[in-house]
Amino acid sequence: SLTFSETPTATDTPTDTPTNTPTDTPTDTPTNTPTATNTATNTPTNTATATNTATNSPPNTPTETNTVTNTATNTPTQTATSTNTPAADTFCSVVSTGTYIDAENYTGSANDGAQYSFVGIQSSTPGFVGTGYLTTGATQNQLLFSDVNTNPGGYERYDYMVNFTTAGSYKIWIRGYAAVSGSTDSIFVGLDGTAIGALTETSAGQWVWTGTIQNGTNMFSIGSPGVHTINVWPREQNHMLDGFFLTTTSSVPSGGIPSGATELNPRTCGESCPVGTPTRVPSPSFIPAYGCSSTPPSGVLTGVITDNSNPTVATIKNTSSACSYPVGLAIYRKYDNNIDNQELFDYSVTVIKPGETLVLTVENPPCSYQADTFWGDVILSFYGGIRYSATNRLLDAFHGNGDSFCAVRCQPLPTPTSTATRTKTCTAVPPTATKTKTPVPPTPTKTPVPPTKTCTSTFTPTAMPTKTPTKKY
Repeated sequence: SLTFSETPTATDTPTDTPTNTPTDTPTDTPTNTPTATNTATNTPTNTATATNTATNSPPNTPTETNTVTNTATNTPTQTATSTNTPAADTFCSVVSTGTYIDAENYTGSANDGAQYSFVGIQSSTPGFVGTGYLTTGATQNQLLFSDVNTNPGGYERYDYMVNFTTAGSYKIWIRGYAAVSGSTDSIFVGLDGTAIGALTETSAGQWVWTGTIQNGTNMFSIGSPGVHTINVWPREQNHMLDGFFLTTTSSVPSGGIPSGATELNPRTCGESCPVGTPTRVPSPSFIPAYGCSSTPPSGVLTGVITDNSNPTVATIKNTSSACSYPVGLAIYRKYDNNIDNQELFDYSVTVIKPGETLVLTVENPPCSYQADTFWGDVILSFYGGIRYSATNRLLDAFHGNGDSFCAVRCQPLPTPTSTATRTKTCTAVPPTATKTKTPVPPTPTKTPVPPTKTCTSTFTPTAMPTKTPTKKY
């Protein structure tokens, strides 16, 4: 009698893996073998295969499989674009005949936690303009304005960056609220970080406009048009500041926003993206000197950013006696507390020589920012987890302008792109057949092959099942 052994070799493999299978088949007799086919189908197939087989043994087949895998990875694409330094002729312009600014629309602050500080923006006392007012803390101070200039670290400061298109002498008025006359009714004002005087309300329990001088002056001079910063510092405790009015005329403000005044919001107009600004350039070409590396040894480079400086300044020192390194200072606009969303605003890059100490300077945005000094190339975007600290390139960092987050994005976030990478792997499959010495005469057979269903998107050579008659004695 004859018995049949069936060895199917078809698999259901959903993969994108082209497989090349070289086969080494030692045999003692000629073998007629069905031809392997490349199959990519979901259709059941009925196949009748005539097989003439004359063999002494099943094939002894060591198999090596070469697998090529396509892997998609998301890589943020970074594109160098123009910086966003304010253009003096379009940036947040003050109208000389009368400009009103709300106190809550500050563009920056400094010395948070100082002895004399602000509570922040509040809104519990009705009658204010806009969304709130700026309130001083509970520490009383009745000193002269000159103390702010001699002891700047003792006072928190709020800033309002604006552009004066017209030179001249400007008077500053404040709209304030004193709960108690004589003890909560004054605040310091100034320009570009220098206090010029203290202004005071002359009545309590209501919102009033005042230009009354407690000490110093209520006038400042703009010698030539350009960007300047109005400043306020706390003086007496629990004082409330709703806004201020700037004018070169004799106008006396009244009510809420003064009649005829131009309302200016430095927090949003300062975030415009003017054209014609400098173009960003890549880090300078750098080749390490003989015996040097592009990566400095630990401690060779140091960098310190001056806190609350405007513009931002960093001092970098190279203690190596033989090697130079690329270094830089960059400043990024903050839209929230997620570093991935930050946007490069301004930067400066150079190569520091052996034993050199140098100073780099970049412009500050009018809203929240992060400043980084580093070695190596500037990072155009932190999107996707890119960081100076991840590669130990960060020398120093500083966050400025508190939580006065930016609102206008000048450049879109990088778009992740899919990149296919091909990976080749080789897997050796040991022989699975045992050689026998049983002669089998050639016998033509017509063997129906049952329907098979393959669900695959591969190009894997697949041998059809073969039935081999074996004679028993």
